[in-house]
Amino acid sequence: MEYTVVIPSYKRASAIKDKTLRVLQDQNIPKERINIFVASESEKAEYEKENPDYKIIVGVIGLVQQRNFIQNYFPVGTFLFSMDDDVESLSILHDNKLRPLSDLESVITLGFSECQKHSARLFSIYPVHNAFFMKQKITKDFKFCIGSCFGMINPGSEILNPSPDGCKEDYLRTILFWIADRSIIRINYVAHKTCYGGGTGGLQECGREQRLKKERAAVKYLLDEYPDLVRLNTKRKSLFPEVLLKRAK
Repeated sequence: MEYTVVIPSYKRASAIKDKTLRVLQDQNIPKERINIFVASESEKAEYEKENPDYKIIVGVIGLVQQRNFIQNYFPVGTFLFSMDDDVESLSILHDNKLRPLSDLESVITLGFSECQKHSARLFSIYPVHNAFFMKQKITKDFKFCIGSCFGMINPGSEILNPSPDGCKEDYLRTILFWIADRSIIRINYVAHKTCYGGGTGGLQECGREQRLKKERAAVKYLLDEYPDLVRLNTKRKSLFPEVLLKRAK
């Protein structure tokens, strides 16, 4: 199956080498399938110096804006598998325990095959790296698709993400694809670990207070725009608000 791996990255020319690119190398994903999207020509030069064997493409600044750029960069219908630049490992559920995943390509192929079978254009893996909650099943109903590791049959400009700041962009993507297709694939026995909030670059380039303000605005937007699909997570203990998807009919 033909597919392309896309990685939006920002100010992590060195760190990406020890995380996502190492993970992909360990999974024997061919380098010619991998495209790294950066924000500027100066970044491209730095990434090419640190990662000379990979294709580096200059897009735009901003996570959501970069994801939209990627969709417009490739032809509609292209199989795109997206990973963030801070993925540390991939795991698979086996005998109720998480073991290291050894064949990412089979997961990617399975995800796109299930999409084609069920007229879906979005799939993801389980959003939490915790065997207790995971199940040995694939679902096709309205379930959250994590933004740091997902696949899509490129809709091009048909489904572009309007989130301006990147906050809750994966919830919004899940909602938009569900509204369009009424089917979303999730492989609930595969998960990953990422380095959220660690090091430099990425979304944490903005300060904590600014991020809190943006998160609150994003949650309000989701609750206001999609009250039939989203509810506030009242059990959330953090200052940062969280949402949950409702059971869609």
